[in-house]
Amino acid sequence: MKGVPASVPVLLYHHVNPHEGDLVTVTPDVFREQMAWLVAAGYESLSLGELLAFMAGSLRLTRPAVVLTFDDGWLDNYQYAFPVLREFGLRGSFFLITARTAAATAAHNSAPGALPDHEGAKQAIRQGEAGRVVIGWETAREMHRSGLAGFYPHSHTHPRCADLPRDEVMHELLHSRALLAANLGVAADCFCWPYGSIPAEGESWGRDAGYTALLTTAAGVARPGGNPFAIPRLDPGTSVHSLREVLVGSGWAGPA
Repeated sequence: MKGVPASVPVLLYHHVNPHEGDLVTVTPDVFREQMAWLVAAGYESLSLGELLAFMAGSLRLTRPAVVLTFDDGWLDNYQYAFPVLREFGLRGSFFLITARTAAATAAHNSAPGALPDHEGAKQAIRQGEAGRVVIGWETAREMHRSGLAGFYPHSHTHPRCADLPRDEVMHELLHSRALLAANLGVAADCFCWPYGSIPAEGESWGRDAGYTALLTTAAGVARPGGNPFAIPRLDPGTSVHSLREVLVGSGWAGPA
């Protein structure tokens, strides 16, 4: 691989657990294989702060890089994905739905164990059993202390923000960030839109809320000079092959 990377793919994960068969789950074995491949191919993992510096032109990369993002704060991210990140020294950015995180903390049972599939996890949320499936604040603190996990808001209640008036969207933007500050001591400056549902005035409202970046589910890669209030992401798929195919578009596909 030669030259200077012209773009950075931001990879979007949700669940990492043994339950195959849906579009938002990668199995632990596949996730480890994907991370091992990234390391072998010479990739580094950037924090979101480094990504923004790259987009602003103040950070020059000398080797290929990705950003690893995880939406929704599922407990399987801690049980299965986080140990792999530690094994390879890779960094992840985790977006929490803070009402669920608070509920999981209040349940006092955010301990690794047998975890359900995606539908089962959503059912647990509906039944008031967030502690079985969602990262609580203490778990988030443990991950954050490692230096490998950054935490950011994915809203407070996970609504479709495009359907809400300004005051309700501002509450989602501000309250979720305030809870992260209170519980983790972080001043989160990046927000990820739930469902990729973005209000027409989303960029303006994000700026008003004090954010410096907004992440979307639109497909694409981050480039210098790109809009930090509309950062695209890519689905890594469910195999090493799919990950490599996704990265071909960034110009840094690595070895076969």
